Amino acid sequence: MTLQGKGFSLLELLIAIAIMGVLLSLGLPALSTYSRNIKLRAAAESFFAGLQLARGEAVRLNASVELILANAAPAVDDGSDGDYPVLAEESRDNLDNLVASGKLAANHPVAHVSTSGDPSYNWLVRTKPAAGGECGANPDREQAKACWFLAGKRGAEGAGGSGADAESRILIEGPASVWFSPLGGANAKSDFFFSSPGEECAKPPPDKGGPIHCLRVRVELGGRVKLCDPAATAGDTRAC
Repeated sequence: MTLQGKGFSLLELLIAIAIMGVLLSLGLPALSTYSRNIKLRAAAESFFAGLQLARGEAVRLNASVELILANAAPAVDDGSDGDYPVLAEESRDNLDNLVASGKLAANHPVAHVSTSGDPSYNWLVRTKPAAGGECGANPDREQAKACWFLAGKRGAEGAGGSGADAESRILIEGPASVWFSPLGGANAKSDFFFSSPGEECAKPPPDKGGPIHCLRVRVELGGRVKLCDPAATAGDTRAC
């Protein structure tokens, strides 16, 4: 009586490993592209939500609220050391009114952020001083024209990455800031373009372009915010 062996032979195992290696080599580039597109979309959707927040807070607070692009990570001062930055007079009057009305806490954190340089990977939502005042970029503690911090993202937080990881960052190109009035309108029509550094964006037919679906977030004068795909053809609901 002959006993039949069970399991794989060494030759069969080597063949299976070779086939698996070929399949992985074919699938990994596509998986990497898919992952990059998911991260880019997540970052764009997070930014889109930030703009919606800025508009909603402008109406709620009855005050101008701005979203700004930044290089340095957004930072806040909660006054825990008892030494808040000095606010510009026009800003202080406006913010005191917000505190008195109960719309903001007296110890609400103020924002510090650097907007100088290029490119931009971070964004910040903060209140904007009244009477034409401006928020200082990275102000010192003696002469700050700081604004109240509402929300912000650093690096690729919105895309599930690390702000310190250059490979995971999504580049945001657009105006340095956009702000919304208490009525919900924007100060200007603005486009923010999201791309993956070093990678080519897809293009509308007949041009093929690269595999990365770069995205655009558009702000209309009336305050409407739209997330769209520049590579989508006319008639597509995703088109810009």
